[in-house]
Amino acid sequence: MRRYLPIVVALVAVAGLFIYVELSKKSTSELIEGLSRPKNCSKPPQFFDNPKVARSVVIDLSQQRFKGIAFIHGQDSLYSKQWGQYGHFGTYTLSDSGDIYLAPMPFISIKENTFDLQKNLYKLDSKSAKLSVFMHFDSVEPARSNPFGIISVLFDCQDRSLWVSAIDKSSYSTQAGRVMHVDLESREVIDQIDGFDAFTITLADTDHGRVLLAGSAYEPSLYAIPIDSADQKPIKLFDLLDSNKRIRKIKIIDRDKLLLQVVDFSYSLVAMSSDRYREEYVASYSGSGSWHIGLY
Repeated sequence: MRRYLPIVVALVAVAGLFIYVELSKKSTSELIEGLSRPKNCSKPPQFFDNPKVARSVVIDLSQQRFKGIAFIHGQDSLYSKQWGQYGHFGTYTLSDSGDIYLAPMPFISIKENTFDLQKNLYKLDSKSAKLSVFMHFDSVEPARSNPFGIISVLFDCQDRSLWVSAIDKSSYSTQAGRVMHVDLESREVIDQIDGFDAFTITLADTDHGRVLLAGSAYEPSLYAIPIDSADQKPIKLFDLLDSNKRIRKIKIIDRDKLLLQVVDFSYSLVAMSSDRYREEYVASYSGSGSWHIGLY
């Protein structure tokens, strides 16, 4: 009997692994069942005189014509030099009162104040049109080996809060990022998910509660974070085929269908604002944990 013991142990181990994989797959599929876009409460800034014009304005963070943030309407543009004083921005989110919150992004080259600028979350006031530092994060520590700090921001309509991600202190071999839940009134971090580098985040509704969809900066993957659950551990949904690509923007375009904008990224400073670095994919969920991904 003893000579068969290693075989029995091996079979039990394999069976246990199979059960674990199946349970993990089931857990993942249940997590995103009924994936849909949440209600949008965002409004255009009040400093636009004409609300109809405001709704057709494009927010420009490309840095190609203007430093910081600009607004484009057809052939016309709206820009203030005051909006360029904090350098360059990578992402933004609109609140239910028209305030715009902006996450910084190092651009082209490292300058004397580059690292300090990455430690802040910024706000463009809906009424006054004044751009200012909304919140400073002492814990964010960008460096020459990784000049990125605060990288993404998202307004939560449900409780008027902000979700903010940072990827400082991370490298090719280590994830040290975190996703922070910020109270808008007190400007305090009320919850935090550690050890995950979220390159971009967006909210989604599912049949089992809300999730944060997060594109990883560390790997070419999309994750879901169950924020309505006690266990907020990020769960991988799928990988992109190109190991150099990272998901920079996520848009829910239909039930169980995502539009993904991807870029090359490796924690080194690159001009990601250039359109030539960006590609778009459509990811469709077909059930049972399976996704179909194709060019848009």
